[in-house]
Amino acid sequence: GFVFNEVFVYWFPNFAFAYLILALVAIVNLSGHKAVAVGQICAVAIVLIGMLTLLGRSVWVAGAVDPHETVSMPAYFFTGMVVLMGFDIALYGQLKNKKDKTRPWPAIFGAIIVGGILLALWGWVAQGTVSSSKLADSTISHMIIARTIWGQPGRYIMGCIVIASVFAAVNGLMYCASHVLSRVTKPAVSKNINIIANHHLVQSRDPSAKPMVMLLCIFTFFAMVGGLAGESILETVIQAGVILWLIHYGTVNFCVWWQSHLAKTSQGDHLKPYGLIPWVAILGSIAAIAGVIALAPALETIVYVLALILLVLAGMLLFLGMVRKFYFQRGG
Repeated sequence: GFVFNEVFVYWFPNFAFAYLILALVAIVNLSGHKAVAVGQICAVAIVLIGMLTLLGRSVWVAGAVDPHETVSMPAYFFTGMVVLMGFDIALYGQLKNKKDKTRPWPAIFGAIIVGGILLALWGWVAQGTVSSSKLADSTISHMIIARTIWGQPGRYIMGCIVIASVFAAVNGLMYCASHVLSRVTKPAVSKNINIIANHHLVQSRDPSAKPMVMLLCIFTFFAMVGGLAGESILETVIQAGVILWLIHYGTVNFCVWWQSHLAKTSQGDHLKPYGLIPWVAILGSIAAIAGVIALAPALETIVYVLALILLVLAGMLLFLGMVRKFYFQRGG
């Protein structure tokens, strides 16, 4: 909303445009899977075209700052990891049915590679066009870089990138979250409990997800009406959300490794490990823990987060043990 107000139409209320985007996301998600896919493809295409345009234009202005000035590479590295984390979980969804030919992981890892290259190029361009100290002192560093690269047209391009990327992120999150919540809140418990999120969950056409879409949109609407946007506590909430996401990511990877380990010793287990997947899961768990430590603001927070991780893992192991015991007793 602020980007649209400050870059494109100064007289248009910023929160009004934010509500319009939220309404558009709700309409698209309520219209069905095809509408969500078309909207997502269009938004991502705008982002890619805009990024490539700015990167190409930067050839004329790169090298304008002191090359000896450095940035905090560990922070930049872990920020990039957080951006790209999670897409690899799609690989785990194929563990259950090895004969399934609709495997999305080649496209997923291709997207990760493309995203990593774009992120690295953008960081390289940023260091070559604007001083690191100036970027560190600003909350709109992306706009500063775009304006340095191409003046006012660069601001317009970056404005389109920001709006399209926000729509894509919220649209995808709303779609996936609504389907996950609709499955979790169903009163009937499936006989075969699968702890690993697979792509069939996301591709579901379950109409019961539509009430969840409305619930999530209403919650977001009242959060904005209540003045959460722009509040200083929002930065803390964002940081907490990232840390919780890393905990979730590490837990999923740990569960995948644990299931593949059990599959080697349990003759009746249908979950067969594939080659390097257990090692990928171990690396994912280590990366999640490293990310939590790197992003935690204080030693006390690190201790609390690690304690929370141990409690969550202990609870998961206890739950898996009870489910496994119940499943085999019933099967026997």
